[in-house]
Order: sequence, then structure tokens, then C-alpha cells
Amino acid sequence: MLPNAGDLTKDQIEYVRQCVNARCDEQGLTYEQIDKKIACARKAVRRFMEGNYEHDDSNFARRLDNWLKNSDPNLGGMPTKFVSTEVANKMIGLIVQVYQRKSMGTIVGPSGVSKSTVLTYIAAGRIAGSVHIELNSTDKTISQILRRIAGDLGLADIYTKQRLMQNIIKLLKGTDRLIMLDEAHYMDKNAMNAVRDIHKATGCPIMLVGTDDMLKTIDDFTEFHGQMKSLLSMHYNITVEANQSGNPIYTVDEIFAYAKEMGIKLTIDGASRVADLASTLGWGGLRSAAYLMLNANIAYRGKALTEKHINSALLEMEGYDGFQRTKYKTDSSRKVAVA
Repeated sequence: MLPNAGDLTKDQIEYVRQCVNARCDEQGLTYEQIDKKIACARKAVRRFMEGNYEHDDSNFARRLDNWLKNSDPNLGGMPTKFVSTEVANKMIGLIVQVYQRKSMGTIVGPSGVSKSTVLTYIAAGRIAGSVHIELNSTDKTISQILRRIAGDLGLADIYTKQRLMQNIIKLLKGTDRLIMLDEAHYMDKNAMNAVRDIHKATGCPIMLVGTDDMLKTIDDFTEFHGQMKSLLSMHYNITVEANQSGNPIYTVDEIFAYAKEMGIKLTIDGASRVADLASTLGWGGLRSAAYLMLNANIAYRGKALTEKHINSALLEMEGYDGFQRTKYKTDSSRKVAVA
């Protein structure tokens, strides 16, 4: 791995040239094709390879080195298919029950624990006709939510909120289609009530999925109304259940399976370290663990990753301060689990 700053030595630059030539031989690439892949000026790669580059050789070598690392088919990649974990399977089971009961359900948990992955898997065919709508920070009010739902259902989204509601109800009534609203914590209470009204008017099952912030919006028990809570037949709080059980969110075996799907090899202590990190609430879950494994795999060129490799990649990824904070969090999480 090249240093991140400073001038490179002649040997380091020559090493990059050798690697580029090897990749060209492996994949039948020309220098001009690499120009396009790294978005540089025409024939810039050829000039660099021939020692005639007119700008900073060190910066251009780093640019090529990044391309080499990120384009190596032997260094792994994100999973291309669904990978089963206990948390994911529990989410799937809950969604299936909500669908069968034609009710509403909620899943809340931190980022990176495969909530969106599960919803994508469900919509891809696990439950026929289901709709996965991923909200964002601009989807907050009744009008914004109704436009998103209408658009994802294939309806025109240019009408008033009253007309949008009527059109959505007309389309969905009697269909039993499962509507899954991802990142539902962005919705305000009025928008959430509109979603509830869609469920009541159509009988279609609805899943609300997001972070713990969503609880503030859906919990109307303290207001003595209970209009939302009375419709929620199933609820899964990933954070609370993990804390209560004392068990890690992800096991070593699950990390091994996930890494295998990514094309990455781990030792037992490496997988254990990744499992500790992925199970530490607030760290980033399986998503951050996947990026960490990819970084380590690139740095150590496809070797079986040990705990030392993982920690080294983590230090580079988060910096010293971030590394120390993460170490404190994982140590604290482990103590809670043991207690």
C-alpha cells in the first residue's frame, strides 16, 4: 500500500507501473482504456507509463494504485445475493406475519443491520406484489409522503393530498399488497397518521421500518389515544432485544458466511473481531463491517485476514481517535454481554 502523502520513491512508482502492466496483461486492457476508467486526460496513462508524464508522478501513481485496488476481481466485493443472519431472518419472519395478518408492523434499529437489505429481498419476490419505498430526508409531510407512495405505485403524483389519498386507496383497496416504508423515521406524526389511514381504508398490510427515532412518532399510548398502537400487531426493536438477550447481534459463523459471499477469507480471530465490531450498537453494523473487510482485503492482497489485519485496517479507516472510541465501545459492549 502506498503512503497517503508525500513524494513516492522511484521504486514505488516503478512498482505501480509493473502492476498496471500486469493488470493489462490479465484483462487485455490498453492504456487508453485505463484513461477512461480513471477519468484522466487522453493518453495520460501512456505518458506516465513511458516516463513522460508532465505533472506530479506521485499523485498520478496513487490514482492508478486506487484503481488497481478497487478493480481487482480477486480482492472481493459486496455480496451479490441475500446472506442469511439471525437478525435478518427474524425481520423476515415478522414481515411475513404482518402480511398474513393484514395488519401493521414496525422494525426499529440502528443503521447497517440489514433492514433495507431485507426489505429489498422481500420486494424482489419473497412476497409477491410487495412494494419497498425508501424515504429520505425530504419525505416528511403528508403531501410529500403521499407523493412518494403514489409515484412508487405508478400513479401520477401531481394532485392535491386529498386527491392523492383517494387515488392510492382506490388502487390498493382489495389487493392485500404489502407496503414497506423504509427510513420511516423521517415522517412526522401527521404523515404517519395518513399512512395509518391508508391501511384502515384499504386493509393492505404496512411495515414501518427505521431507526429508534421512529418510536417518538408511533407511540401514542401516552396520549391516551392509541390509534396507531391499536393497529400494530408486531414490533421488533433490534437494539432493545440485543441488550436484553446479552447475545451478540452477529455470530462468528454469520461473519464467516458473509465474508465468503464477499470473496474474503478470515481466520477465526479475524472473524471474531469483525463480529464484535458489527455487534457493537451504533458502530455501523454489518454494512460498516463489510467495508472494513474490503479495506483490509485490499491492504493485505487477499490473505486470510487475522485480528491484526482487521485492527490495522480499522485504524487506517477511522484514524487514531476514532479507533480508540471504537475500542472503548466494543470493550464496553463485551462487558455488558458478559454481565
